[in-house]
Amino acid sequence: FDRLIVLDTGSTDATMQLARAGGAEVHQLAWPGDFSAARNHALDLADADWHVVVDADEWVMAGGELLRDWCSGPPRLGRVCIHNAFESGGGETATSRSWITRILPRGARFRGRVHEQVPADLPREPVGLHLGHDGYLPAQLAGKRGRNLPLLLRDLEDNPGDPYIAYQLGREAEGDADFAAACDRYAQSLDATPARANWRHELVHRYLHCLRQAGRARPGVAVDFT
Repeated sequence: FDRLIVLDTGSTDATMQLARAGGAEVHQLAWPGDFSAARNHALDLADADWHVVVDADEWVMAGGELLRDWCSGPPRLGRVCIHNAFESGGGETATSRSWITRILPRGARFRGRVHEQVPADLPREPVGLHLGHDGYLPAQLAGKRGRNLPLLLRDLEDNPGDPYIAYQLGREAEGDADFAAACDRYAQSLDATPARANWRHELVHRYLHCLRQAGRARPGVAVDFT
């Protein structure tokens, strides 16, 4: 990377001092209650031809050496592999992987108060950049409980019927073990989710799981997942 920019939205520990010691240019922004607003502010500060977006609970595992060659190509969006650590039961830690758009050319911006996306008519390509993520471990999740739901509901007011917001609301209900409510949200999402949407595969898996947990497995057999 040519520059490392950290936008602090209200830390109360030594985050900013550690970031400066690591060579970062540190800025502050009062938390706006909107993840896209914070991300886009950081992008404005960077004002670079290419941006790699990394969250505070993530770190580069591998692939950084591939970025310069990839960014020498035409404008497009880069999807990086996030390795999500989570507790799988009995105190054991497991890892799941997801591909998320995190490499942006100049001018691309995020949208959505939470679980934000990058809407752009540009091709999306996988890049061999791998990020570790520990935000799903119990200690991290405890501090986030109740944070996302109000933001999602505000987004839903602005965009009624949006299938991605319904999907994320289903995940919130599933996380609270309210499987009946999760089924309802997932059903709303599935009805309107395009066949090629990048979240559809996980949506179907989560919906099937919640149908079983809610005692709706038999009616679920009749659902058209195609």
